[in-house]
Amino acid sequence: MNLKEYKEWLNKNGKREEKRAYDVANCIVDWHLRRIIYEDLNIEVYPRHWIFTEKERLEFDLLMHLEWRSDRKYRRVIGIEFKESDFRKVVSQAVIRREYVDYMWIATRNIVPNVESLILLLDSGIGWILWERDFIKILIPAKYHRGSIKYLIEHLAKVEVDRVVRELVEEAKVSASIRNLFDFFGGGEDEQ
Repeated sequence: MNLKEYKEWLNKNGKREEKRAYDVANCIVDWHLRRIIYEDLNIEVYPRHWIFTEKERLEFDLLMHLEWRSDRKYRRVIGIEFKESDFRKVVSQAVIRREYVDYMWIATRNIVPNVESLILLLDSGIGWILWERDFIKILIPAKYHRGSIKYLIEHLAKVEVDRVVRELVEEAKVSASIRNLFDFFGGGEDEQ
């Protein structure tokens, strides 16, 4: 889905911690595209997206794929974990998910972090964005980390296979409709 569809999805399915998730996602996209002259921007958004690794299955609160063209084609995979106030938990979730994305972010309300988790966040290159009812602020920018190539290839292949399957199903529906119409007008039987 795109960002507009994500906003609609949040209105129906959003949790308290995702109250400003749409604005957080837009802020992060703007941060990633700052100072870049680009064309052909494509943003794909995957809320509550599950990935399956060899060891475990992980759910991302939000996974985004950004693709654009500048002097060459760029692609970034961004993960975001949302929590209102449990800083320790959101940092530990982000650290585990870090290896599967290019940039990892956490989004919390305006809270005071514990020192150990803050050090872990900084050491892992995870970004921190604060949100409240009347503001959104990037406190610590995320650092680039080439995600797991195996995961990215598998995930992008799955996205492409899903797209092709949807197209084939749509073609099959159209073919069946045409066949039914043809049969309705008597063109489907051989006359002897």
